[in-house]
Amino acid sequence: MKLAETKLAQAVQLRKSDFAEATRSAEESYRLAWEADFAEATRSAEESYRLAWEATEAFAPSMRGFLDVVPARVNEWADATLTVENEGKGAAKDVRVRILGDAETEGTLALPAVRAHASEALRLRLKMTASGSVPLAIQIVSHRVFDDKEYTQEMIAQIDVSEVGAEKAKRLVADLETRCPICKGLIKKGFKVTRCGCGRDFHELCASRVGRCPVCFRSIQGASE
Repeated sequence: MKLAETKLAQAVQLRKSDFAEATRSAEESYRLAWEADFAEATRSAEESYRLAWEATEAFAPSMRGFLDVVPARVNEWADATLTVENEGKGAAKDVRVRILGDAETEGTLALPAVRAHASEALRLRLKMTASGSVPLAIQIVSHRVFDDKEYTQEMIAQIDVSEVGAEKAKRLVADLETRCPICKGLIKKGFKVTRCGCGRDFHELCASRVGRCPVCFRSIQGASE
C-alpha cells in the first residue's frame, strides 16, 4: 500500500512539473508572437507615415524669380520687372520677395497668392550701387495654403551695370596694331574700329554683334562718329 501511495505521489508531482513547463512554454511563445506583431505593426505605421508625408510635401509651392532690368547705370534708378513663378503642385500664399546685394529697390515686393504652375509679374525700380557684372540674390518666402507651412527659395540674378558718365564708344581708325578682345583677331593700324569708353578697340562687326565690352561691360552699341 505504501509503495502504491509513493508511486501515486510521484505521478502527481511529475504531472505538476509537466504542466508548469507547458505553461512556461506557452507564455514564452505568446511573448515572442506579441513582440513580432508589435515590430511589424511599428514598421507598418512608420511606412504609412512616410507615404503620407511624401504625399503632403508633393503639394508644396516651389518658387523661382527672374529679374529683367533695362540698361542699368551705377547709382541711377532703372525700371525692372520681377517675374515670380510657382513650379510646384501646391498654391502659395503670402509671398514676399527680397533682393539682396549691391542694389536698392522701390516698389511692393509681395503677392497675396500664386497658383500652382502659374506666374505673376512685379514692377519695381532698382538702383545698382556697383558697376560691372553684379550678382543679386532673389529670396522668395511663401506659405502653403492648407497648413501655412513656410518655404524659402533663393536664386541668383546677374545684372550688367555700366558706370555713370562713362565716355561713349566711338567709331575711329586704329592708330596702333592691337587684337580685338572679342574675336582675338588682329587689328592693323588704319583699320576702322569701335573704341570703347575704356580705351579698347574692337572690329566694328564684332562690336555690333556683341554690343557690350567684355572687359568693362560698357555698351559699345551705337558708337558715335
